[in-house]
Amino acid sequence: MAPQSRTKTLHDALEAFETSLEMPWVPGELEEWLESAQESFVALQKLWEEHRREVHSGEFESIESDPNQAARVERLKREDQRLKADFAQLAATLERLPARVSEAETDEESARDQLESLSEQGIALVIRARKQELAAHTWLLEALDRDLGEGG
Repeated sequence: MAPQSRTKTLHDALEAFETSLEMPWVPGELEEWLESAQESFVALQKLWEEHRREVHSGEFESIESDPNQAARVERLKREDQRLKADFAQLAATLERLPARVSEAETDEESARDQLESLSEQGIALVIRARKQELAAHTWLLEALDRDLGEGG
C-alpha cells in the first residue's frame, strides 16, 4: 500500500476510534458501546504500528539527512515510542474493561466512570497521534524543500 493511501486509512481509523468514544452511552447497552470501541481500536492499533514501522522510518531517515534536524528526529522517534507504549496501555485497559462493565451493569454509575476514563484516554491518544503525523509530515516537507533548494 502506498504511504499516502496508508495515511488516509490511518486518518480514517483515528476518526472511527474517536467517533466510537464520543458516542453517548445508552442505558443497558454499555457492553455494545465497549465492543464498538474495542473493534475500532484494534483496527487503529494495527494501522498505527504498520504506519510507524513503514512510513515513519522513511520519513525520519529523510529528515535525518540534515545534521541540523537530528535533534528534531530524535524527538519524533521518542514520541513514536511513547505513543507505542500508550497504545499498548490502552489495549490492556480495553481487555480488562468488559468484565468490569459486566459486573458494573447493575451499578451503571460505576461503569460510566470507567468508560469516561477510557474515553478521555482514547481521545487524548488520538490527538497525540494526529499531532505526531502532522509533525512528521511537516518536517519531511521541510527536508524535501531543503534538498530541492526551495527552502530558506
